[in-house]
Amino acid sequence: WVAFLSGPSGSGRRRLSNQLQRRAILRGTRSLKARARLDQPGGVVGSWLRQLFGRNPSTEWRDLICGEDGPLLAVMWPELPVVWAVPDERPNVQEVAEAAVRVLHRAAAEQPLLLVVEDFDHADSMTCRAVKALGKSSEKTITLVCIHDPRWETASAAKIKERLIGDQLATDLLPAVLDPVQADRLVQSLLPGVMLPTPGSGSSQRVTEHGLQALARWREEVLPRAPKEAWLLTLAHAPLPAEVLRFMGLEPETLVESGVLRGSLKQGLMLSHGALRSQC
Repeated sequence: WVAFLSGPSGSGRRRLSNQLQRRAILRGTRSLKARARLDQPGGVVGSWLRQLFGRNPSTEWRDLICGEDGPLLAVMWPELPVVWAVPDERPNVQEVAEAAVRVLHRAAAEQPLLLVVEDFDHADSMTCRAVKALGKSSEKTITLVCIHDPRWETASAAKIKERLIGDQLATDLLPAVLDPVQADRLVQSLLPGVMLPTPGSGSSQRVTEHGLQALARWREEVLPRAPKEAWLLTLAHAPLPAEVLRFMGLEPETLVESGVLRGSLKQGLMLSHGALRSQC
């Protein structure tokens, strides 16, 4: 079974994936997660295999799982603890991907597998071929979840996704999107009588601010708030000299003591943490 968790950042895709992995582990399923990157060809498949072999130190088990595919895997990933042998002919990308999928199927025959690909929209050729082979497989011992953002997908990733869904070999799951009214009602239901609307910020920002305030109270600290003159500091990607801050109408020494700014007066200052940046 193959599922694409599609949507933009912040839509809850990774939270759903993490919950699925926790449930799978509690039910005795082996979970393997990897992140796709265009600058690391075969990185997802190699990471799955390294996790799989690293969790079982038995040499006999590894030889049994690899079978005759060990030499093919060693050509692409020589660091894997498999029997190393030079094949008669150098395998191509498709042959290596198919060999890796056969190894995963052998491992899943004794314990079901949950495979997760983060950032599938950045998937390289080998990852796409492996996902395609897993999708076309009739085995029911492997579940594949691909976290996907259509905005950044490569041509290969889009083609594989479209083909698998078109052939009814995969499902495209879209997390529900709440409109502003629904989001406000949800936030208010989580903290009834506590949340106050903050002009210019969304529900998630108000939840973050309230959580930080509660943490500060528990630590018996005062959560610093940036003055409006410091709001422009969110545009700065590097520490600013104290002279520039004074020109903006700020008092650097006071803001450093209160925890709004961090750094040094000589080398430059910037907002102390991400929460203040979001607040500004």
